[in-house]
Amino acid sequence: MKLFRMILTMAAIFLSVHSQAQVEFHLAYPIKHTGTKAATFPNDDMFRYVSTQPYISSSELLSARVQKSNHGYIIEINISQLAQRKINELVATNVKSLEDRDFNRHIALGVVVDGEPKQVIQGILHPLTTDIMWWSPPISNRSSDATALQETNLWAKRINDAKKP
Repeated sequence: MKLFRMILTMAAIFLSVHSQAQVEFHLAYPIKHTGTKAATFPNDDMFRYVSTQPYISSSELLSARVQKSNHGYIIEINISQLAQRKINELVATNVKSLEDRDFNRHIALGVVVDGEPKQVIQGILHPLTTDIMWWSPPISNRSSDATALQETNLWAKRINDAKKP
């Protein structure tokens, strides 16, 4: 679980700045599957296909808030029980592919924002025991603390605003 949290914490989501962005998680694959389309992720060239439908939709990201961490600011996201169950099913699939040494069956989460692939999150190998995920938004290491906090708050706002009619 700690590894999964760390991966999500360290994962940056490259997102253009606008207020009503739809943040979703799709499945990302190294090889083509039914229901996928070609994709280019800035942080990973191994995963070249993404599901056409979200695996975890923006409506399953229930709320977001900013937390201070040792490495800056992170976003704590409360997810639905269904989203938690989906992630845990993905963990089981990935553990099985590792046991079988079949890396072409490894599945990552692809962060998709407004329909555009932005980032792959690999290493989904430990189940979530709570309904909380953590993300580290793409904040420059050169940003001041105040700027980093402001930008992280904008990310959390985007997730929360997706729930408004």
